[in-house]
Amino acid sequence: MTATESPVATTAVPRRPATGWWRSLRQDRMAFGGAVILGVLAVLAIFGPLLEPDDPNATDLFARYAPPVFAGGTWEHVLGADGLGRDVLSRVVAGAQMTLFIGVSVVIISGVVGVALGLLAGYRGGWVDTVIMRVADAQLAFPGLLLVLLVVAFVGPSVGVIIGVLSLYGWMIHARLVRSMVLQLRQTPAVQSAELVGCPLPRILVRHLLPNLYAPLLAQAILELARVVLAEASLSYLGLGLQPPHASWGLMIAENQGAVRQAWWPIVFPGVALALTVLAVNLVANWLRVQTDPQQRERRFARRLFRTLPAAGLSTTSTVRVGGKNLLEVEDLDVRFHTMTGEVDAVRHASFSIAPGETVAIVGESGSGKSTTGLALMDLIGPPGRVEHARMTWRGEPLTAERLRTLRGNEIGMVFQDPMTSLNPLVPIGRQVAEVLVKHKGMPMKDALDRAAELFAMVGIPSPRERLRQLPHELSGGLRQRVLIAAALAPEPALLIADEPTTALDATIQAQILDLVTDLQERLGVALLLITHDLGVVARISDRVIVMYGGRIVEEAGTFDLFARPRHRYTEALLRAVPRLEDHRGRLPTIPGYPPGRRDVLPGCAFAPRCAHATQTCRTDVPETTTDALGRFACWHPREEQ
Repeated sequence: MTATESPVATTAVPRRPATGWWRSLRQDRMAFGGAVILGVLAVLAIFGPLLEPDDPNATDLFARYAPPVFAGGTWEHVLGADGLGRDVLSRVVAGAQMTLFIGVSVVIISGVVGVALGLLAGYRGGWVDTVIMRVADAQLAFPGLLLVLLVVAFVGPSVGVIIGVLSLYGWMIHARLVRSMVLQLRQTPAVQSAELVGCPLPRILVRHLLPNLYAPLLAQAILELARVVLAEASLSYLGLGLQPPHASWGLMIAENQGAVRQAWWPIVFPGVALALTVLAVNLVANWLRVQTDPQQRERRFARRLFRTLPAAGLSTTSTVRVGGKNLLEVEDLDVRFHTMTGEVDAVRHASFSIAPGETVAIVGESGSGKSTTGLALMDLIGPPGRVEHARMTWRGEPLTAERLRTLRGNEIGMVFQDPMTSLNPLVPIGRQVAEVLVKHKGMPMKDALDRAAELFAMVGIPSPRERLRQLPHELSGGLRQRVLIAAALAPEPALLIADEPTTALDATIQAQILDLVTDLQERLGVALLLITHDLGVVARISDRVIVMYGGRIVEEAGTFDLFARPRHRYTEALLRAVPRLEDHRGRLPTIPGYPPGRRDVLPGCAFAPRCAHATQTCRTDVPETTTDALGRFACWHPREEQ
């Protein structure tokens, strides 16, 4: 161990919550502008008859093509008059009423029908899915606008016909979207549990499936409104939409296009209203898409915040010893997540080192910062999180962010926790492993595939050559995890970061994988940073153990020394909770209480609320790091004192 942990931690004071749709909307200038435009249109649609300066159908032949007031006209016609002397402003306002009425009606009707059919098709499957989707496919194959024109031409234009035809034209968009999402949701444990307890079909559809569709459906409905507005304007322009005396933006353009050289205002103003409406709808839909997705909302907030904060990341000036014998040295690693409800210090002042061929294990309860530390070493922390500060060396040379990205996936490999989300579902697993060799080793694809088959055999995948062409969903969870391990080992890295690499494997295969990793270390000198909850695995293969709690390293020692003489009270509690074959005490001891939450700001030792030996000093002061012959620990009342 060549670096020590900083004994002092700065506690971030949570900022005033930045939640709330209204505040978020005001922060997004483009979306706020679109919302203002839509708000104005809504007011015009609701209170139009009270706001119209004149009767939109009143003609005045003496005021034909009267110019707007800013072009030499009078205040009687603020935006001018058309070829029949009708007030342009009044007709634009009346057109907004009809446009929004038709648009909202179509969105509601097509949305209700499409969502209902999509839910049935996705959940029921079988012939129900086949019939609904084939009808939708046949309708999509036929040009939609042409279908609308034919129906309106035969039936005759009217408000009811236009709403019905446009609804018929739009239901399949909602149905296909809902069906695709329901096909995924029906396999989730929540829906399967509802089926297991005997929930009726309507309850499953309405209570368990539909609430998960609100966000994408809301954004789709807003976008559909823009499409309907354009479709209605197009029909009216062609003479198959609203008929006089109704006011429509498309009809206004058609009626006055012949006199565009003489008077541009009867065409430009309804055209601008149409364009602004469609633009506003798209801006608000984009904001809604982000606002209704918690992950995207947090990322967007963090990216804006990062532009106002000082630069962060790897420091180019390192106090870590340069030219040392360690493969990787990390000093003062801080990782913070900037969320809309405050700041979360996920990793605080973590310092450690890894020697060539050494196995270092990081243990701790969920939420202690183990996986975040591994991701930070690979520069994979994305918004809303970021590495606030860190100093690292690789093979004795200072490590910069640019150099770290060149090492990632080549000299430093990583096995992720969730194999299903780490593999591309559309690419055969053999090709995914071979691409690593093609990129980092320069192998031809044929040779890389042969090497991938060898790696599959090494990690215990049966029939490795036949598996090369299989997709991830064709494998079990254990086989997918082995594919990830094979991909990480493919370029023969100097350091392998394994985040729960054997979680999905049975005991026999787990032992084989651990033996494989140990053998690879002996042959190639590969170092291993093992992130795990399994203290049995740690005792078997690790050389040194790092114990984390509340984002801090609370103890570090050699594996034998830590298991034989734990110093920190948290380490002692973890080891006491490990089941042993010779133990006949009955119920296993547990650690009382819960780990600190994301919002908990503890001024002293984070373990103090759960520690039976805690004093007032533990609750108010961060413990200093003590280093001795066995390792280091940060505890005011270490075990050896009792």
